[in-house]
Amino acid sequence: MTVKIDGTNGIDTAQLRAPDGDPVAMTIDNAGKVAFPQGGSPLAFAWCVFGGAAASPITPTTSFNVTNVTKVSTGVYRINLTTPLTNANCCVVAMSEPIIVCNLDTGTTGYVTVKTVTLAQVAVDAVVSVLVFGR
Repeated sequence: MTVKIDGTNGIDTAQLRAPDGDPVAMTIDNAGKVAFPQGGSPLAFAWCVFGGAAASPITPTTSFNVTNVTKVSTGVYRINLTTPLTNANCCVVAMSEPIIVCNLDTGTTGYVTVKTVTLAQVAVDAVVSVLVFGR
């Protein structure tokens, strides 16, 4: 991978490319905003792991592009994104522990909502892992 830095007044843009010179895979501007070329990124836009039994706001155990998690009610969590999506058309994948069904609600560009329920559709708090794919 190579890094190309353009600009005469400091670092304006960093572009990441594959060693064989393929098109730009990612651009980082001087404000730290990450952008991907048209067609999106093969990487997750955001992800986190958190314990849902904690008090709100929940600080994820580990995360990328997630500010925090708001516990709306038992088993209902709003994952707040640090950098918002450009639109709400995204793919959200969630898993919880122990085995619990995860229901996903549509959010806005600034967050996604995840619900954890038992097979009997009873809301429960759980350890949750969330992946968000989009732009």
